[in-house]
Formats: sequence, structure tokens, C-alpha cells
Amino acid sequence: MTWHFKTTKSPELVVKYLSEMDHFVTIHPVIFKIEPKGDHQYLVHETLKFGFIPISFTYPVVVQSDAKAMTVSIRATVKKITQVDLHFKISRRNDFTEIEESIFIKSPLPLKFVMERIFKTQHTKLFENLEEIKG
Repeated sequence: MTWHFKTTKSPELVVKYLSEMDHFVTIHPVIFKIEPKGDHQYLVHETLKFGFIPISFTYPVVVQSDAKAMTVSIRATVKKITQVDLHFKISRRNDFTEIEESIFIKSPLPLKFVMERIFKTQHTKLFENLEEIKG
């Protein structure tokens, strides 16, 4: 699945907030803590709400970025059985920055449809939060 988002923020700022996890955590709507583990690896702490029931979990991620090419890739392994790959391409347009996000989900469980809806909701809010950043 691929989505496009627009922001008035510079491409450099977008790359910074997507690739530097101490910044990413400040704009993500459900991630509340990210621990560095070295060599572009992190442990993510997240809480999702299903109705009124919060479910918290942690999972490892690897982040790769190329500031010159304006790309960021995040690979997460959730519950040791579901792999999620996020790829962001950032490009400057006339008066805005476009973010193309591609998400690939690999799981033996039938989670793809549910996860797509969760990601769409979360990342719409993520980029709304980015838009509110001063700078």
C-alpha cells in the first residue's frame, strides 16, 4: 500500500523527523518511548487502543536513511511473527513537501487489512503532528 502526504515543512526537516528516533517519538501518536540499541537499531514502546482497551507492546526496529536521496526505511518485527517495512520518499514540490509512504506487511496471520487501517489513521495523525512543529 502506498499513500501520499503533503506538508509545508522542508524536506530536510521531514527526513530528520522520520529518521532520528528521538524526533520521531515526539510526533508519533501511539509510540511513547524509543530506546536506542546501537547500529541503527531501536526498541519501540507502543500502546494501541482497541475501543477502551489499551494494549501495550514493544518491538525492535532498524532505521536506514539517506539524507541526500531523501529516503527513510524502517523495518519492524512485531511479536516476532509480523514484519513491517515502511519506506518514505521525500520530495520538494513548488510550495510544499510530498511524502510518499509505502508499507509492506508480511505475516502468517490475517492482519493486513486491520494493520492497513491502523497505519493509515496513525500516519495521517503523524504528519498532522509534523505540520504543527515550529521550524
